[in-house]
Amino acid sequence: MSICGIVAEYNPFHEGHAYQISEIKRQGAKEVIVVMSSSFVQRGEVAILPPRVRAKAALLGGADLVLAMPVLFSCAAAPSFAFGGIASLLATGLVDEISCGSESGNLSSVMALARLLFQESAPLKQALHAAQHHCFSFAQAREQAVYTLAPTLAPLLRQPNDLLAVEYAKVLLRLAPHVPLHLIQRQGQGHNDCFHTGGFASATTLREALKQKDQPFLENHIPPAALSVYRDALQKGQGPCATESLFSALQYALRRSSAMDLSDILEVDHGLEHRIISLFATASSWADILARLQTKHMPRSSLSRALVHILLGITSLHLQQVQHTKTVPYLRVLGVRREKRNLLSRLAASSTVPVITQVKPALSRLPSLALQTLYLDLLASDLQAMLYPNPAQRQCGQSLTEPLLVV
Repeated sequence: MSICGIVAEYNPFHEGHAYQISEIKRQGAKEVIVVMSSSFVQRGEVAILPPRVRAKAALLGGADLVLAMPVLFSCAAAPSFAFGGIASLLATGLVDEISCGSESGNLSSVMALARLLFQESAPLKQALHAAQHHCFSFAQAREQAVYTLAPTLAPLLRQPNDLLAVEYAKVLLRLAPHVPLHLIQRQGQGHNDCFHTGGFASATTLREALKQKDQPFLENHIPPAALSVYRDALQKGQGPCATESLFSALQYALRRSSAMDLSDILEVDHGLEHRIISLFATASSWADILARLQTKHMPRSSLSRALVHILLGITSLHLQQVQHTKTVPYLRVLGVRREKRNLLSRLAASSTVPVITQVKPALSRLPSLALQTLYLDLLASDLQAMLYPNPAQRQCGQSLTEPLLVV
């Protein structure tokens, strides 16, 4: 193994992430390339700190090159999130292996489940069809179908890291079956645990600690170099960013939209557009409208993503068009370690898609679909900047002129 790829959110980067990178390098990787969610993350929330800040923390924590995952994928359901991350790593032309976290650490089971779902056999389709008659959601129906055919594999679908590992494996089976997947067993808290129970703290717990400015807890669970970066950003008023603060923007977007307008938006389906139009006028907050919309069939994360897609104007057609190409439209470099700057020239020589190290010059050379995707990233960045506590930090178009981060 020479170059290992990671798909991450680093929201925020913490000891568990540092452990993963150090373990990868201990096992033989010379360099680690990370594809990181940018301004919005997979659960339909704004990242607590801007991408540049989180990328710097990752580079100081051992990553050698950090790429930004387009928001088209970073704020999407698990299959599309996995596609955006894995396709980006494959497009570098440099990555020999993919590494990801896993609750089970059982690679053979993860690959077996990925093959079962990827092949979409007749027995699986039949079991899924039967399960959908008495399950509230597709996720529940899929788990029940898998349990019918392979009961020992079904529990993997209940664990967020194992579930993503399966989705990564499915993308690899489709695009690059020769690239191996390597699992690093998760240590400490579960991915979404809210209370600290020992070991590495979860990102959920750490986001709350950042909001509460719980310095002793942060010092115990975030690497010192990363914590220094976060403190600097917080002192400047570049965070913490809260999704709840997007509610006014959402109200404006919905007041100028019809149900027909919303029907084209990604994850606004099954009549959700009509429910949104009928409920938003009396909702008092982001959490309130989510609570009103949530049903047994529609999980909160999917609904939150749908609301973000409305704000950004992300359509189902756009995602389908990009995924149809079987790659990503570009690779946008956020930062690189100073001693690994040769990765930039190697990336430029080997990448199968345009490489962006400065955004503004790229606007004149990208094809239309890539340009449309990049404009979404710029809008997402501006939307996040609107949430900075310090008004002086909220300038429009910051992503256009930010220099490449070298640490």
